[in-house]
Amino acid sequence: MRKRRIEQLQRRLERREAEIRDNLRSKEEEYREVSHETHAEVMDEAQAQSDTFTRDVMQVHEDRQLTGIQAALQRIREDRYGLCVACGGRIDEGRLTARPEAAFCIECERRNEKR
Repeated sequence: MRKRRIEQLQRRLERREAEIRDNLRSKEEEYREVSHETHAEVMDEAQAQSDTFTRDVMQVHEDRQLTGIQAALQRIREDRYGLCVACGGRIDEGRLTARPEAAFCIECERRNEKR
């Protein structure tokens, strides 16, 4: 893959990393505010549990995205970007365009999904 294309994907990854970090920060602040309000007001316990569960699930998802992005950025720094971490083969450029954090080629990804 051309160096210029890798640099474009790197910028996308860095922007997405910043977005996720900002989103996680703002959610944490929002949660703290709601927690204070919740103690001041009587809130339905089921709603509080539902909100907490939803927030936790979303945070796990964003944490996983962040981990994948950071790993992709590390592969760029190590000049291993675009190579499957399982088999060492090339990851299709179209796949990287769609998912710049992709660590596996299509074949290895399919094998992982079957497990």
